[in-house]
Amino acid sequence: MESHKTIHNTYKYLVCNICQEEEIFSTNKSGVCTMCKENRVQDKIWYEMIAYNENLRTDENGCPLLELYKYEETDDDVIFFITDLKEFLEDHNECMETNYQSIKEFNKGEPHRILTQINLN
Repeated sequence: MESHKTIHNTYKYLVCNICQEEEIFSTNKSGVCTMCKENRVQDKIWYEMIAYNENLRTDENGCPLLELYKYEETDDDVIFFITDLKEFLEDHNECMETNYQSIKEFNKGEPHRILTQINLN
């Protein structure tokens, strides 16, 4: 998944998907300038874990396209968030000697653990 690429109307360079003024480099995968990220966190629109996540991608309005998952253990007070499901499942499979390939398989095979996809849009 890639971020939307916004081109400045007058100067024809790549700009931030939020302010649509600040020039960003083609290596910027999120499509958002640093100032807008910091403002979104400061205004409590985004959490820091979203703004500074290397997997963050945005649409033409600067809305996150990031996939986010909540991991919860029902028999313990453990909750955390995951941005890379594939990496999480690989690590879990290696550690627990399982072979889950999806959230559905994980939730079916783990009675005291729940993975839930969170929709950010």
